[in-house]
Amino acid sequence: MNTKPSYKSIYDILKKDILDGVYPTGSLLPTELTLADQYSVSRPTIAKVYNQLQAEGYITKKKRTGYYRQPQTYCHHIDIRIITSRSWRVRNILYYQ
Repeated sequence: MNTKPSYKSIYDILKKDILDGVYPTGSLLPTELTLADQYSVSRPTIAKVYNQLQAEGYITKKKRTGYYRQPQTYCHHIDIRIITSRSWRVRNILYYQ
């Protein structure tokens, strides 16, 4: 039986830790190698987790120093209904504050 945590479960753990304040804004997160050893997975697995968290705006990577916790941003969703000659169209616009 494989007891290694999957990419998704490691992602969920780190995201929860970030949202719960385990890693305050601006703090340095553990290295990829540290987490790979901790969860008994390969370094590319942790890199994938960090890349996903970075893409979602939770962390940022600083060259040669590591990954840092980003300040919380809030996403606002706006529906704009546009009347055209034929039908209603809805445009969804996301913007970040």
